[in-house]
Amino acid sequence: MESEVSKTPLASRKLDQARLFVHLLHAENKKVIGKESLIIEAYLDACLGAIKSALYRLEKEVGTPIYNAALAKWRGELRKLSPLELHRFDRMQKLRNMDVHKEDIKTTIEPKAIPAPHINITGMVAVSGPPGEPLPNPVPGGEPPFAPAWVIGSEVFVDSVEAAAACEKFLALAERFVAEFQK
Repeated sequence: MESEVSKTPLASRKLDQARLFVHLLHAENKKVIGKESLIIEAYLDACLGAIKSALYRLEKEVGTPIYNAALAKWRGELRKLSPLELHRFDRMQKLRNMDVHKEDIKTTIEPKAIPAPHINITGMVAVSGPPGEPLPNPVPGGEPPFAPAWVIGSEVFVDSVEAAAACEKFLALAERFVAEFQK
């Protein structure tokens, strides 16, 4: 079987790097104990930077006139992009530019209560609750409403979307655009 060679290897390489940062972002944000918001912010910045670099490299590889024409066509075809996807594509690029040129990306940290029976914690951590009645979820509106014990964690969000998911969605859009040049 012959492997397909990318027609845009410079852009593809940056997308590979962005996939790595998305993976690292997911892994860090899934941690219950020892999660570092600074690490999450660094991976978020790295992911957005790699994706934007892929788009810059794509423009260099195909030439600005071809890139701009393809981008305008891609953006204008609603069967290719929903209004939400178009907004996300633009918003994530703006966040990357703001991060590079002005200030850090604003993230929010939201508490998350995890039922203790569903946590697989190895090492020196033991989780237990009082015997008897289940305890209510300490996070208002959190699911499930009751459990024998809770571990309080947190998740990092960008524009009300979990940080890794936000990067993953932006990456998917960039991959779809780059794929237009592989045909």
